Amino acid sequence: MKQIKLTTAALLCGTLVFTSCDKHNNDNQIDNAVYSAFEREFPGATDVSWTTNGNYAIVSFDWNGSRSGNKTDYTAWFEKTTAEFMMHEYDINFSELPQAVITAFNESTYSQSPWTKEDEVDVIKRNGENLTLYVIEVEKKENGTETEADLYYTGEGVLVKEVLDADKNPDYTELLPSQPANDVYSWVDSKYPGAKIIDLDHEDGCIEIEFVYENMKHEALLTSGNEWIYTKKDYNRNSSVLPEQTLSYINSNYPNYWIDDIEYYETASKGNFFSVEIEGRYDDDVELYFNANGEIMNSKPDFSDEINGGMTTNSSIQAVIDERYPGAIIKEKGNDDGLTEIEIYHDGIEKDVYFNGKNEWVRTEYEISYGKLPESVKNYIEANYSNPDNEADAVETPKEEWFEIEAHKGNSEYKVLIYKNGTLKAEYRD
Repeated sequence: MKQIKLTTAALLCGTLVFTSCDKHNNDNQIDNAVYSAFEREFPGATDVSWTTNGNYAIVSFDWNGSRSGNKTDYTAWFEKTTAEFMMHEYDINFSELPQAVITAFNESTYSQSPWTKEDEVDVIKRNGENLTLYVIEVEKKENGTETEADLYYTGEGVLVKEVLDADKNPDYTELLPSQPANDVYSWVDSKYPGAKIIDLDHEDGCIEIEFVYENMKHEALLTSGNEWIYTKKDYNRNSSVLPEQTLSYINSNYPNYWIDDIEYYETASKGNFFSVEIEGRYDDDVELYFNANGEIMNSKPDFSDEINGGMTTNSSIQAVIDERYPGAIIKEKGNDDGLTEIEIYHDGIEKDVYFNGKNEWVRTEYEISYGKLPESVKNYIEANYSNPDNEADAVETPKEEWFEIEAHKGNSEYKVLIYKNGTLKAEYRD
């Protein structure tokens, strides 16, 4: 288990010890009422240590209150002001998971080579809510590169979150509301009765809610005044939900691609539509948008006017965007294959910026017209290929930048990757 490492503190065993505990922690932000609430919830806990994060006091400890009676590493969250017990986390063996979770995992690509799973699983329970999350850790090693992923499942086997290269010591505090959320919970319950809220983020311009409804992941976006903007439903790769016209378009125009993800948007003012991500054999992704009737759309609807011109995001992610893309407007946030995807509008161009589980920038992708490519790139293409496409893809990473262009050589079509200085990175024959 990825146990959160906290500052060592004294054992809690009485009123006098609480005073001592305050001194050991040297943290006057934690009231004695929180220590008392902890002792009531987890009597006999040992190896106790405390820290704080925003509105919450967080404690790590050993406790034998599990069904097995064995001591287990725990972490618990208490609201600092009210001393209310909010959430706790502990670990179990993979074999102890609900059968629905085991089945869902075994049917996923993460159960197959080169991925391997950890035997221990983190269990997260929010107090007073009928919600339990199971976090399975997996990793793979390919071509000298190691990749890790945290997979969040509900007890019904719904995969609600994938996080690539997460922090070794995750702070699950992000699963708790950053502000009072009674109105939001009421809104969800009125529109989606019985839904289980997974995550709730209050931002300056909007409120984002991730929840499970009818055993399917949903995400809703509201204004700061609780006015509904849209809800998107995640169908994963279930292409049976797509209109026949949509499938026909994809098969005709992208014969060598397969469907990687499908989301359906219900909106307050932009109409309903499908977002379909397709992937080629060279890991090149294409986002397509279709209206509810299955007809192709020129672009994705822009919701920035409904959220006061743009959204905000995690401070460390925002800092990277501000530095690399000054003046950018954040149009939407989401997840793509375990990465956090931030859609921005910068210098008149829509760009997708990706971050891993540590909020480290991984790459940026955007489309650029052939005519706007550097002269060195166009010179190389025109000297070695013919009939290049009018549009190219630009890719930026912390280590290098390049362009991806489709062009012909003889009777064959190639996907050509060229560095900004006009040298070849790679070419793939379609």
